[in-house]
Amino acid sequence: MELRLKSEKGFTLTETLVALNLGLLVVGFGFLLFLFVTRIAGSWQQKMMVRDAVDGIVNKISTDTERSSILRVSGDTLLVMERGAGRIFYCFESGSVRRNDFLLCSGEKVRIVSQIEELGNDVRIVATGTTGKYEYRRSIVLRANPDSKAIFLRAMEMR
Repeated sequence: MELRLKSEKGFTLTETLVALNLGLLVVGFGFLLFLFVTRIAGSWQQKMMVRDAVDGIVNKISTDTERSSILRVSGDTLLVMERGAGRIFYCFESGSVRRNDFLLCSGEKVRIVSQIEELGNDVRIVATGTTGKYEYRRSIVLRANPDSKAIFLRAMEMR
């Protein structure tokens, strides 16, 4: 009696191990790509958060200046705009920004530091937003006219 092995269809152990290793490599590269993209997206999100906070505050100040007839600076943290019978106060303290008693930026996620200087009839504000890792700076020069039409010059500076 003669024993014969039948030809069985399937994969050998070596072929299975090679396929398993290639599959693990593909999954590993996919995971590394995911981590890389997630890190870049988080970095971009922080940059945009800082930029949006600074731009929003500077644009709000610009809009209020257009409607103001008198600009006054009190110290280096308070800007007062007068229009008609009303006043608008901008207070920059401890990384936060307040417009009258309304908090525009709390300083928790984005810290806003501003330098306010009087230049004759003009007021120069340099607003710098930081998250610790990223910094964005925007400068604006404001000039109020007695007829409530403000002329303002904008200069952007980014780091």
